[in-house]
Amino acid sequence: MMAVCKEWISSGKPEDFVRAARHYERAAQIIISRMVGGLIGGVKLGLSEVGTPLTVKSYSVPLSSTLLQQLNQRLFLLYTDKVRLARNLLQTVIRNWYARETNITQSFRSLHGLALAAAEAVLNEDLDNLGACVGNYWQLKKCVASGGEPLMVTNLMCSLGVHCSGMSLAGAGGGGYMYAIKKHCQPLPDDLELCGLAPDHVEVDCEGLQVWVDGTEVFSAGQQQEIL
Repeated sequence: MMAVCKEWISSGKPEDFVRAARHYERAAQIIISRMVGGLIGGVKLGLSEVGTPLTVKSYSVPLSSTLLQQLNQRLFLLYTDKVRLARNLLQTVIRNWYARETNITQSFRSLHGLALAAAEAVLNEDLDNLGACVGNYWQLKKCVASGGEPLMVTNLMCSLGVHCSGMSLAGAGGGGYMYAIKKHCQPLPDDLELCGLAPDHVEVDCEGLQVWVDGTEVFSAGQQQEIL
């Protein structure tokens, strides 16, 4: 993302979301990561059409102030310090996709449907269902990339399972962050076994990426989204 911002600043040209997402996608392919969603604040649904070049369409999912407060209270973030990214993982997934392996193609179809279900859960202000979508997402990710859940993460998820509606590792796995949606707004029990780790403070970023040059805002991803 820093490389994309550097290009904006050096060129002096503001980018719209579509161009920004394309830049980000090209950069992400180099580092084997798919974090286009990090450009946009709040809750969003990202879709792409079949074919090349890849196009990205992002829709903002309305989030009431009450639901935002509840979501912030129920979000849980923990740095596990355990990297799950396997060598040549992306290349292996792509090869399996082109080979039309049933478990891969079905998992991707399910992931698409799950994204729509998660957006619907937010629209219905149903955080328990949203948490279930997060948990199902992680199970599907493990189908696509088997062996991607370190043992310590498995143990953590077992400890947290009774207290959370759903859990997953974030991103491509290089960062080692685990996130969850708790079943309740109250803090987790003090005696909960977290393998000696301490949770981080986390809230929903409603602004998204903003780029300022010499005191002037030249890009704001959050101002360019259609409402779902």
